[in-house]
Amino acid sequence: SLKHLRLAANSQWADDTSLIDMPPRFGELTSLQSLDTFVVGKNNGLDALSGMNLAETLAIYFKKQRESAVLEAAKANLKGKKLTALRLKFKYDSVTEADELLEHLQPPSTLRFLRVDGWNGERFP
Repeated sequence: SLKHLRLAANSQWADDTSLIDMPPRFGELTSLQSLDTFVVGKNNGLDALSGMNLAETLAIYFKKQRESAVLEAAKANLKGKKLTALRLKFKYDSVTEADELLEHLQPPSTLRFLRVDGWNGERFP
């Protein structure tokens, strides 16, 4: 079973990724411990991360708005991960949804570095 997956061509802190979505049933990779890039798209929401024991760094790209994004964010359980660095890149038009989404993305206590790009919410994240 796959434990480490690197998708970024050079760095997870690059301006963007050419990926537009993750493969269907990506959330079934529950043995995954390190993943550098995750794209919220048509096939997978943040809840796909819920069963993974991720550590180290992760960049999450929000490329497609999903009706259930807020609920999926709560299920993702980022707080329970052992991440030390997290990047969130938003491409959302809805200010209300962005604010609600970020409320449910609680960072883990192990987090040392946070980068937020494309934030258009009304409140400071």
